[in-house]
Amino acid sequence: MTASAELTDRCSVTDRTRLTDLPFVSTTIQPRDRISLLSNTILSVISVTLLITNAFCGGSIVSPSTRIDTISSIIISGNKVTKTETVKYLSGISVGMRYDSLKIEKARRRLKETGLFYKVDLFSLKTSDGYRVYIILTEK
Repeated sequence: MTASAELTDRCSVTDRTRLTDLPFVSTTIQPRDRISLLSNTILSVISVTLLITNAFCGGSIVSPSTRIDTISSIIISGNKVTKTETVKYLSGISVGMRYDSLKIEKARRRLKETGLFYKVDLFSLKTSDGYRVYIILTEK
């Protein structure tokens, strides 16, 4: 007997059911059972989504407008020639956006790469209503 014939014999349906000691049963799902199965699946997905959201929101699910990890204000100083709105635009950060230290560092790098400033310093202060971001510039 060849190796492929042995493999075919071992993988037959009767062989598999004999190995598990369970009868091979073929069932069909009734339409009302399909709806029940679908609704249970949807509820499971929603539950998992809520659990993940809860884990990443610090233990509570809140709307983005009431989150304390958003940027509440941006204070810019040192710009004499460049307009404040231009600095905000070039930085890529805005009030209301979710605070992320990597975005703050990216904003510092973006402002420095414009070539408009000798020195760019960014730091943030956590307050009761969110993060206050300070941008301190020295223009060329």
